[in-house]
Amino acid sequence: MIRSVPCSMRFTGRPRLIPDGGLHALFDKVCRRDVLQRAWVAVRTNNGAQGIDKTTVAQVEEYGVDRLLEEVAVELQERRYRPLPARRVLIPKPGLKDQYRPLSIPAVRDRIVQAAVKIVLESRLPPLPRGALAGSSAEP
Repeated sequence: MIRSVPCSMRFTGRPRLIPDGGLHALFDKVCRRDVLQRAWVAVRTNNGAQGIDKTTVAQVEEYGVDRLLEEVAVELQERRYRPLPARRVLIPKPGLKDQYRPLSIPAVRDRIVQAAVKIVLESRLPPLPRGALAGSSAEP
């Protein structure tokens, strides 16, 4: 269970230090190889479109999954990881002719990091009821 919540951002744009080290404990888990491997499986299963770098899931497998995950882990641990800009595409709105909505598609390596963060956070937070927002009520 998380004992503290990250404090508000200061002028540096970085979270303030938490006395019990809660934020760093979560970050260390994101960098773990087993978490990144589970994140890769989730990304590969989804098989989404290529991001701005035009890298596909098949190209990552050709490059070497272990090699990429090691590079991402090192960048995260050394605090050098920077996500790429997301590729923006317009997709048609369902049921509306000639109307489109924007969709952002992150690069494969960014999706791996996002999935790793999701895995770590979901393992620490209590589940919410499906389709419900925290603090909201079904009553009018």
